[in-house]
Amino acid sequence: MTIINTGKKKKQQYRLKLTKTKQHMAKNRLSDWQTLEKELTPHLKRNPKTRERTLPSKLYFQEIGRHDLAHAIVEKHGGFGTVRKKLGLPPGRLVGKESLMRSENLFAVLRPFIDKLGRLPTVRELQEAGERRTASALKEKRTEKVAELMQVAPKRRFGKWSLQIPANLIAAVREAGLTQLTQSEVLAAKRMDILRAIGKPGIREQMQGKFGMPITKRNPPSKYRTWENLQSELHKIQSFLGHFPTTSELAAMRRSDILYAIYLHHGGIVKVKEKHGIITRKSEAKPLSKPDLTLLEQAKTGNKQAIEKAFSRWEHLTKHATLHLRFRSDYADIKQEANIGLLEAIKRRKTNSGFGTYARRWIHGQVLDYLRTKAEVKITRIERAKLAYLGQRFEAFAQTHKRKPTTEELARETGYTESEIVELTKLAQAKQNPKTLPEEK
Repeated sequence: MTIINTGKKKKQQYRLKLTKTKQHMAKNRLSDWQTLEKELTPHLKRNPKTRERTLPSKLYFQEIGRHDLAHAIVEKHGGFGTVRKKLGLPPGRLVGKESLMRSENLFAVLRPFIDKLGRLPTVRELQEAGERRTASALKEKRTEKVAELMQVAPKRRFGKWSLQIPANLIAAVREAGLTQLTQSEVLAAKRMDILRAIGKPGIREQMQGKFGMPITKRNPPSKYRTWENLQSELHKIQSFLGHFPTTSELAAMRRSDILYAIYLHHGGIVKVKEKHGIITRKSEAKPLSKPDLTLLEQAKTGNKQAIEKAFSRWEHLTKHATLHLRFRSDYADIKQEANIGLLEAIKRRKTNSGFGTYARRWIHGQVLDYLRTKAEVKITRIERAKLAYLGQRFEAFAQTHKRKPTTEELARETGYTESEIVELTKLAQAKQNPKTLPEEK
């Protein structure tokens, strides 16, 4: 038999009713304007730029847990716009007749900027000027559409104002006052847009013919094979840009002939900068410190303590050279061979810089010599590659013909001579790889 605690249930019901009545009373309490005004006063913020008080958004009240204030503003007092008007605050987002999404309002705000700049301002320029609402409206309505509606050219020429259209290019050449339309003249006029437009094949010659200019032939790619021609051309571009041009800037200027010459005839952009005197390649070899020099001199004479200290000092070199062989059973012997290589490098050292690189070569060579002498069969890289190819052709033949190929058949399949295949099969047999052995006749 279960006993129901009626007293506990009644208490829970009473508490639920009490919370509901409190919420209802709070909502009704905030229906009074004076009460709402007192509650909103601590939450009014100041704009750091205009120093004006502003009413926070609905999201702010929801984040701080004051859903009652947001509910009262929307349900009891006509929304955030009317509450801002009653409090004498600036509007948050212009709506209705004052909205910047209306073309006439947006054009009225943009007109002073157009008169000042002579073109349509960018979104970033409007944001820097403090016109964030205008910038967002321009972004939503798209810059090119606004430019078309206002009949004003934007900063970046696209669409209707693109210089890919011949009429626009002719107008731009007239505006810049160009007389020859050569690259040096366009660079001096600082009209990169015209330079990009005439960079396409045939466009410059077409424009020169229309304006009655002398038609200049393009420089052949072989012109910049000589360093003097390339250097003089790079000097012109550098004087225009104010710095040595990057590969992306040369590509934007449509100077593929210079890029072609730099990478094909002059060893790349880094070597060209070195020849040009912009950068000097510093030697990566660092000189040894005095303690290291004394330690190496003592080890060179055969001092055992100095040799042990040298092994511990440059242990990272031997460890790096033998790390991939650490799972072998003879790893201790390999480590010993690496130390022998290090000791040989100490004895044969001639300069006081670049010891690390010099020692690495000796260590690597000593370890390789040990592995080669210990190996039962010495196989070169070429022989290893030939064995791999022979194995592939062997398996392919066996799958198609359901039997092992003979030496003659393998010779036809691989293109090797029969004597080469016999030698390779002996190597494979020595390496205990019987599947690559052909059947005898």
